[in-house]
Order: sequence, then structure tokens, then C-alpha cells
Amino acid sequence: MQPLRRKLKCRAPFDAHLTFGPVSRGPAARVTRDDWWRAMNSPEGRVTVHVHVDRARAALDVAEQAKSVGPLAELEAKVLANPLDHQARFDFAIALNAKGKREEAAQQLLEIVKRDRKWSDDGARKQLVQFFEAWGFTDPAAVEGRKKLSSILFA
Repeated sequence: MQPLRRKLKCRAPFDAHLTFGPVSRGPAARVTRDDWWRAMNSPEGRVTVHVHVDRARAALDVAEQAKSVGPLAELEAKVLANPLDHQARFDFAIALNAKGKREEAAQQLLEIVKRDRKWSDDGARKQLVQFFEAWGFTDPAAVEGRKKLSSILFA
């Protein structure tokens, strides 16, 4: 017997569709951020996650990262004091992104890639890709950032 599946739609904070199984009978329910987190990290692996949810997952991960960095002004001062402090620049980029300054955040990470691509196991490039996924690949900051990243990597 096939498990009963129910499609759940969520309009906030992101549009996405999740299919859970097995679930009890009943009308479609509103999916909360906690529901998404449980579903996306389901140990049973019985969750079908669509492309929009991947974007939501990336956005949630980026938001979680922003909680762990310090104040924006303090991070900016660290970067200005020592431009080779890649960890400070990386944290500064995360803080900038949290404030909605996407272009500036991408620029900080691109600077790390230019100076030392292998820093933190290619961490700046990986973070950029996560930003692009969270912003949406058609976002102007993501499009421009991808162009710049490609020119750095393939120059």
C-alpha cells in the first residue's frame, strides 16, 4: 500500500511546495519555517523538495549565519585595519548581506577569491554560490556576481 501524500503550499516567508509522506488525512495545512526545517532535514528522506525550497533553504542558512557575526561597523573597521584578514572580510560580507547590501557582500567575497582562492577550503566561493542561490539566480546582484566570479576563476 502506497503512503498517503499531501501537498502543502506556503506563501510566507517563501513560495514553495513540499510533499510529505506518510501524513494523516485532512486538508492542506500552512507550512511554517519550522515545518520546512524539519522536512528538509528529515532523517527518513521521504520528503520531495522542489527548486523553490532549495532557495528557501539557502536563505534560511544565510540568515542563521548572520546571527553569528558581530556588528557591521566593527567588522568594517577590522577589514579596513587589515585587508588580508579574510575571516573578518568573510564575516563582513555575511553582515552586509543580512542588511540587504547584496552587491557589497558579493564584492567582499570576490575580493577574498582574488587574493586567496583556497582560503578556508574555497569558503568564499562556496559562500558566494550560497548567496546566489538564496537571492535567486535571476537577481541582478547574483547575475553580476556570477560574471565577476567566472572572470576571476577562469582568467
